[in-house]
Amino acid sequence: MKGICEYCGVRFEGRSDKRFCSKLCKSNGYYHNNEEERREYSRKYKKDNPQQIIDYELMNKEKRRLQHQEAHLLRSYGISKDIFDGLFILQKKKCLICKKDLESYCVDHDHKTGEFRGLVCKRCNTVMGFVDDDISILNNMIKYLRGERYSTFER
Repeated sequence: MKGICEYCGVRFEGRSDKRFCSKLCKSNGYYHNNEEERREYSRKYKKDNPQQIIDYELMNKEKRRLQHQEAHLLRSYGISKDIFDGLFILQKKKCLICKKDLESYCVDHDHKTGEFRGLVCKRCNTVMGFVDDDISILNNMIKYLRGERYSTFER
């Protein structure tokens, strides 16, 4: 007997009373179908057990920070923590622009397309932000620094 998964819509072989094609879809289906119920349970638990929440947060502070970082990388830039760590090593822990050590870093991406470009230091990221990633402005800055201060004006 064939069925259609209620979560992903895939056709699958199985019993006629089976609603999901896999355990993952069953879990995700429950998660999405009972969102408000789960939120209410979570609110009530946090209200009834404040000390347990505080203790858990203190014991797992670093773990939660890493989970948050990983979720942010995936959600914002479409890269996993493993890919990020690989890039960090590939770049030899240096900024792609100034080649200085990355003590703190920014995940550089194209603001128009959202495409991930690499890891840069905060200073280089700030410069790119100030010039709106405009290459002509950066070229004019280079000319200016070379002493060509008035060559960019029409005569």
